[in-house]
Amino acid sequence: MDEQWIGTVEHYYPRAGAAVILIDRGEVHVGDRLHFFGRGTDLVEEIHSLQIERRAVREARPGDHVGVHLSFRVPEKADVFLVRSEPDRADFHSRYGAAWDPSY
Repeated sequence: MDEQWIGTVEHYYPRAGAAVILIDRGEVHVGDRLHFFGRGTDLVEEIHSLQIERRAVREARPGDHVGVHLSFRVPEKADVFLVRSEPDRADFHSRYGAAWDPSY
């Protein structure tokens, strides 16, 4: 997977199912796929909404604290990466082993 580090999770709100991300590098747009990695979390999700100061926005830039709704919990200080491309089958098998097939 081709990824670019963009920032870290500053806070997670469990009742809202939302995280606040500090964008340090690059830009995030609605529709981008983000990879959350850290302290037991290694998950990817497509972003359907972004909020800055409770206002919906289409993009976030460096220095922004942006809120995103997630379908899973993320720990504070987890690294956030922008996913630029999907892994191919060979990359998947090298990471998880040939015996495990995600298309099964």
